[in-house]
Amino acid sequence: MSLDRLILTYLHLLRRFLCSLLRTCCNIFFTIYKSYGDGGGAKRQHAAAGRLALQCGRKQKETKEKKLIFGSWNIRTLLDRDTTERPQRRTALIAKELARYRIDIAALSETRFAEEGLICEPDGGYTFFWKGKAENEDRIHGVGFAIRSTLLRLMSDLPTGINERLMKLRFRISKSRPATVISAYAHTLTSSDEDKEAFYENLDSVIKSTPSSDKLVLLGDFNARIGCDSETWKGVMGPHGVGKLNNNGMLLLTMCAENGLTVTNTLFRLANKYKTSWMHPRSKQWHLIDYVIVRRRDIQDVKITRAMRGAECWTDHRLIRAILALCIAPTQRKRAKLIRAKFDTKRLQDPVKREAFQQHLDDALTAHGPLTGDPNDKWTQYRKMVTESAKAILGPKQRNHQDWFDENNEAISKLLDKKRQAFIELQNDINSTSKKDRFKQLQQTAQKELREMQDSWWDRKAEEVQNHAESNNAKEFYSSLKAVYGPAKPSITPLLSADGSTLLKDKANVIECWREHFSTLLNRPSTVDPAALNSIPQKPVVDDLDLPPSLDEVMKAIKQTSSGKAAGGDNIPAELHKAAGPGALGAFHNILTSIWEEENMPQDFKDATVVSIFKKGNKADCGNYRGISLLSIAGKILARVILNRLISLVSEEALPETQCGFRPGRSTIDMVFTIRQIQEKCIEQHKDLFAVFIDLTKAFDTVNREALWSALSKLGCPRKFTNLIRLFHDGMQGLVLSNGDTSAPFDISNGVKQGCVLAPVLFNLFFTCVLNHALRDLDRGIYLRYRLDGSLFDLRRLNARTKTIERLVHDALFADDCALMAHTEPDLQIIVDRFAEAARLFGLMISLSKTEVMHQPAPGTSAPPPNVSIEGTELKVVEQFKYLGSTISCDGSLDKEIAQRISKASQSLGRLRTRVINNKNIKLETKIKVYKAVVLTSLLYGCETWTTYRKYIKQLERFHMRSLRSIMHIKWQDRVTNLAVLDRAGLVSIETMIMKAQLRWSGHLIRMDSTRLPRQVFYGVLSQGQRNTGRPKKRYKDCIKDSLKYCGIPPAQLEAQAQNRVGWCAAVKKGCKSFEDHRRGKVAAARQRRKEAATAPPTASFPCPNCPRVCGSRIGLISHLRSHQR
Repeated sequence: MSLDRLILTYLHLLRRFLCSLLRTCCNIFFTIYKSYGDGGGAKRQHAAAGRLALQCGRKQKETKEKKLIFGSWNIRTLLDRDTTERPQRRTALIAKELARYRIDIAALSETRFAEEGLICEPDGGYTFFWKGKAENEDRIHGVGFAIRSTLLRLMSDLPTGINERLMKLRFRISKSRPATVISAYAHTLTSSDEDKEAFYENLDSVIKSTPSSDKLVLLGDFNARIGCDSETWKGVMGPHGVGKLNNNGMLLLTMCAENGLTVTNTLFRLANKYKTSWMHPRSKQWHLIDYVIVRRRDIQDVKITRAMRGAECWTDHRLIRAILALCIAPTQRKRAKLIRAKFDTKRLQDPVKREAFQQHLDDALTAHGPLTGDPNDKWTQYRKMVTESAKAILGPKQRNHQDWFDENNEAISKLLDKKRQAFIELQNDINSTSKKDRFKQLQQTAQKELREMQDSWWDRKAEEVQNHAESNNAKEFYSSLKAVYGPAKPSITPLLSADGSTLLKDKANVIECWREHFSTLLNRPSTVDPAALNSIPQKPVVDDLDLPPSLDEVMKAIKQTSSGKAAGGDNIPAELHKAAGPGALGAFHNILTSIWEEENMPQDFKDATVVSIFKKGNKADCGNYRGISLLSIAGKILARVILNRLISLVSEEALPETQCGFRPGRSTIDMVFTIRQIQEKCIEQHKDLFAVFIDLTKAFDTVNREALWSALSKLGCPRKFTNLIRLFHDGMQGLVLSNGDTSAPFDISNGVKQGCVLAPVLFNLFFTCVLNHALRDLDRGIYLRYRLDGSLFDLRRLNARTKTIERLVHDALFADDCALMAHTEPDLQIIVDRFAEAARLFGLMISLSKTEVMHQPAPGTSAPPPNVSIEGTELKVVEQFKYLGSTISCDGSLDKEIAQRISKASQSLGRLRTRVINNKNIKLETKIKVYKAVVLTSLLYGCETWTTYRKYIKQLERFHMRSLRSIMHIKWQDRVTNLAVLDRAGLVSIETMIMKAQLRWSGHLIRMDSTRLPRQVFYGVLSQGQRNTGRPKKRYKDCIKDSLKYCGIPPAQLEAQAQNRVGWCAAVKKGCKSFEDHRRGKVAAARQRRKEAATAPPTASFPCPNCPRVCGSRIGLISHLRSHQR
């Protein structure tokens, strides 16, 4: 041995001796210090001494070192399956465990989710990312990350999936130093060599593509045992390995050696129970197969790597936890605004909290004194006091609960804590039978109570959805429906740049792409012909609109404002305005009055925060998203005050009867019913029907604002009132919110203000000017003749020409959904030309590719497809068109509509299958409630307008029974009748449901005002055309008449009984119950007759002339004789 080598050896031994001596001295010091009773101080000194000893003479840092805690965990699955023991909401359960161990970034193996996506667990504080196999492949493998949501906001890039076994994350730990984290899941020992080689080739290429300057952390389940031969693999592994090397371990160590990596699990002297991560199911031996690996040069960053035995989440792997001396450097890009925490407004439901909030706010206003300055200053002062009071009394809101797990979070945590404690006790004494039994018992108890919580939540939610459906509360219905379908799992999709040539993945470019898209979309230029504006007739000016708002008007507007809506930039939700006391209401009224009188509006009232909602198509294309604007609630209240005046004094007088969009007492069913009735009457009276369905390009966003102000003045709005509406739009700015980041602001200079309560009415008024200009003095269209006195079923009353009223119908509108109609093709072309010219003059654009024509020929006639064009472009001719959610067919039949409704209901049922139908934890009664609220509502949408035939009823009944049997898991081999299925479900037949809906709708039609178009069409006929002799085709009136007879209501008394809404609903309910009982009796009697016929002895005998056989019928004898011929 050379002298240099000998000296190095002695120095190494001396260093080890000094380190050992230092540890001994520290322990002695700790023991002496502890004897004086300072336990807390002793612990701190011991921890400090331990750190000093471990550093072995390295220079101490004066400041506290920042650390990141990494984890590696095979969680077996993220899927919620009822066929396993694991409770549902796996992501929430895992997030709780990760939070307990303060994991910042965890690599997850065997996620089993398809494709690539993310899901956020706000209560747990983690965001889960995954990469799996394709949707149509088996749900196996899969890797992912769970990242603490607070850290995710500091990262410029999101994790990137490579394949179902590899995922990569890159972030900065300093201005010039990035770090790369790789999540891996390797093949098991039984996999083929080709698969293993392919995996390590992919992993090797990912490592080599990582810049050498990056800190590298490789995490995951490698299904490999690397043994403890540290001498052979010096530098690759430390001296504290476990077990023996196997083939997979050789592959892993070879890869590490080639890339200069070190397995950190083997660097620390720990008991084996703190190193092993998986127990073999047969041998019951513990092995180390989950690893944390870093570059050899970065070993000093690793403070500790160990297995956490207390982490339990229905998986057979232990969590591997590693602490590294790294920290994430926050991105330096500028943000327009920070996202503020929402207030917990649910606490206002408590009278004590509500009174405390009012008192705190009134005290703040009293201490501040009168609001001073211009309206912007007054609003700033008031906003600050409201925000501080809400912060002090209510505190921040945790999240909107949309799942049974979240609403029972506290109770679930207590359950899991008990089970976890039993698990830790079992780990400390693995051979104890009593502790094992106790752990299993607590597992069963947790499962049972979780199922009860889940079932109770579903029961309440089903009732809530059904109540909203029955009361036609569309907003709350869809809100509850969103909770029923469960939180969405958004996918990670890069965006295409504006020119479509580049895929953008990093946050900065993505948010800028969104900003450019919405800036372009909301600033579309449009020009209006001044002559067209001058042609609008001037109506008398309504001077009362200029009066300042009264306190009663403000209070009414606050009451009308919807609760539960996202607040705008001021972060004050509607609930805070509603909870304000008299003093605060007076101050807020003072602000609105100042705005009104000075015509000076705070910027908060103008600005909008835009979020994108995916519609359909390519997710990378910004054009396939709809922008939703979040506005200031205070601004919405002022807008509501203006809207109430606009509706009562201007809008209802100006809008045509054919416009049903965003008007009180009207819905999409009004226009669907009108078009179906016109179709039916054209068939009945042998008239052609031509219709064109107009599609306007971004109608709300292309309204010319200067033209809108001129139109409002022409419609009778005084100057101040128009200026107040204008203040909401002038100087308006928007910013885009995406993945927690906000873009820089951009100006919005065109179109009505999206998301504002004024926007639909303003558009309707502008669109009315367009229609009036187009259809002025036009006598082409559909002429109706009606008479509203007398009985619906007495057609002779329409022969009295002096008592009937005639009206012209050429359009059916719901906001910008426009249908134009005529009896002949030339007439329709004239109407379309007039409309297209008016749209051009007023700056609106027609989408020629989406505008379609439909022709319903008169019965018994045939004609070539119509040729209708706009500006020389021939419009597409279709056989059916989806209008306001209902399918309108060119033959007037319901074939396509019934198929569409069954398709939609099937999709709804499919979305519920995993969470509800196949969930064994939910009671049958709850499943039926959810089915009734969600599936049947979709199946029977628009059924009030249908003219039903027996074949349609059979199709719908077939789907109804098949769905119920699927929910109840009844097979055809069980020989359970349809009546028994309905009895078990507690539901009635589809025929009865449709009958009830149509009778209630007919009562609604009768109670309508005499000017309403649906009532006029219901009672009228076409002015032209004659009915054929003989039996006509079944009409809607015939359905109503038959239903009245079935329910025991005399048709002659329809109008008299329907006037009393409550009495009519009670009579319909009673009659439908009687009909259902009668129908079931008939079905049961028919079934009994079939049974008796099958078991009855033959009434005649037919002997065979060739053999002794005697047949019971003539056809039987003929069949028997054929056997003799063979």
